[in-house]
Amino acid sequence: MKPPEEHDPNSQLHLEREWRFERNSKVRREAAKQQAKTASGKIDDQIFINKNISAPGVLRFHPYEPHLAVADRGGVSIWNWEEGVRINYVVNNNPKVSRITSMDFLNAHDLTLLLTGTDDGSVRVWRNVEGENYSDKSLEMVTSWQALSGMLPSTRGSGSGLVVSWEQETGILLASGDVRFIRVWDTQREMRMQDIPTGADSCVTSLACDSVGRSLLIAGCGDGSVRLFDRRLPPTDSRVMALREHAGWVTGVFLQKGGDGNIISGSVAGDVKFWDPRFTESVRSLETIGNSAAFEVHHQAKVFATGSASQMIKVYNLDGGNLSTIRYHDGFYGPADWAHQLS
Repeated sequence: MKPPEEHDPNSQLHLEREWRFERNSKVRREAAKQQAKTASGKIDDQIFINKNISAPGVLRFHPYEPHLAVADRGGVSIWNWEEGVRINYVVNNNPKVSRITSMDFLNAHDLTLLLTGTDDGSVRVWRNVEGENYSDKSLEMVTSWQALSGMLPSTRGSGSGLVVSWEQETGILLASGDVRFIRVWDTQREMRMQDIPTGADSCVTSLACDSVGRSLLIAGCGDGSVRLFDRRLPPTDSRVMALREHAGWVTGVFLQKGGDGNIISGSVAGDVKFWDPRFTESVRSLETIGNSAAFEVHHQAKVFATGSASQMIKVYNLDGGNLSTIRYHDGFYGPADWAHQLS
């Protein structure tokens, strides 16, 4: 019996996959060297600048390719930031009244897919987004579905839209936003697993989850609260804690990997909180820039960045040391363009 092509060591498919895995290992080794320099080095060398087709709404870097996905209201530009050229534009085909509010690369270690989510609650997954100049295959929409229904129309355009979090290890997609629940999808079986009530009177602005224990779910909310859920419990009983030290809209929540396992959250006021999931009070608080509209924590390097509408990005280490202040004076993003910008 002939083995599947991906298991045949002489097949083109197998050789391409081996090349990708070796490439990934090399990228991780190089990244480890860069991370070692981050603690003391400045991050102020501009390596890419270009003008997008329309105002950017969401940015995502590919972890292994030199690709940057930039979403506007109705499509995604794929840029090669090493060469400084746009290599493709993906027309998302969402209705004109909706906008892309979330995006992520799936299976980035192998055959990459691009997921887009719009504020009408729909999700689309695309294949071969790098374009025909970089691939012999044409752009293809793999699947699409309504991840959320009942999005609150009063907040359309000014709310959080559709917010998603992807679990690569399990194939689970978490979806929330301008609703009062978090929906858990099993993408392998194309099945909704559960709806978890948030217990908040505001939208969900960001999501994070524990990909190791696969039980802890964290939601940042528009009222400033950070809410913790245990997915092992029945949905109505799953909220185990509400952390309420932020005074305004939570711009991002992240769960540290490794021994510490701290939750890190940031808000529009510029305060960054570190939480131990066992306690209701933060273990540490840092003040960054006010009027913050974007907040990101690096998944590997011990740094975070916050950006404001006052034409400034600041990069810090986790001890609160300011590593770099980046200013841009030529048509910098306005307040409405900053949501979800840092990645």
